[in-house]
Amino acid sequence: MSTDDLARRFLHVNVNTVDFDRTESFFVDCLGLKLRMRTDPDVLNDGEVLGLSGKVRSETRFYYDSRGPRTACAIEVIEWLDPPTVQNNGTGSGGLAALGFMVADRSHVVDALRGNGFDIIDDHTAGLITGGPAALVVGPDGVVVELGDLPPDATESVRFAGVRIDCADLQASLRFYKSIGFDQVSTDTGACHVGLPEDADSTRLCLTPDTRSAMPAEKMPNQQGLYRCALRVENTPRAIAATADSIAVRGPIWCPLPGTPIDGLHIAFMTDPDGVVIEYVERPLSFFGGSASERTQK
Repeated sequence: MSTDDLARRFLHVNVNTVDFDRTESFFVDCLGLKLRMRTDPDVLNDGEVLGLSGKVRSETRFYYDSRGPRTACAIEVIEWLDPPTVQNNGTGSGGLAALGFMVADRSHVVDALRGNGFDIIDDHTAGLITGGPAALVVGPDGVVVELGDLPPDATESVRFAGVRIDCADLQASLRFYKSIGFDQVSTDTGACHVGLPEDADSTRLCLTPDTRSAMPAEKMPNQQGLYRCALRVENTPRAIAATADSIAVRGPIWCPLPGTPIDGLHIAFMTDPDGVVIEYVERPLSFFGGSASERTQK
């Protein structure tokens, strides 16, 4: 097996929500993402796919930045209906800690977020994900979002920049991500950036040391907030075979997507050293060509 069989690019990052209206206020009205696909909330699915028992019912909405489907990484927001989304108890933990975006007019976006009742942690900080001046905001469902600046010649208004993971053992996390297809891009003070072959120029995984706890974050699949990252692979069985024996992989699994143009996807799951769920998604490269309108239908 080849390293080409491992992860190639980010596909989506999952947020579990208790309030779609609040989520859309943040991602669509303030940040400028667009809702491009949603599942049918009335269809029962097998909960075992994502680690829940019995039949479950949920709605999933996929939000994309200015580049659109099959070019940008989506924010996959799920509202669990039966069983419902489990609300957080307010206690922090390591693991998947923040989303990052680059925007064309940061001050305007920050003002819009503040006006819609979102808490601004810091509007003049050094961005760990984006690598420049940034703002930190508490978004829907307690998700921390870092906002950096797009270059002046950018044609987009908003671009997904990556995610941050707080690591109890930075070197162990780095070994894990290198073993599933990531390459180290840079090491800055207090952070290590890694990227995937097809989108490292725009999307980074930022690993930061977190000495608060040596225990992995334990989260339910339907727990409020950030939960998992999905990565493109060409073929799920080949990706599983190419993954190091030391990493436990659950799959391949067929995951239906009722109500969308996609019947379903072959996926597999693993967990990083800090409890973050990582998903291989079989999405062949042939789906990533053509125009934006053509890609939306694939």
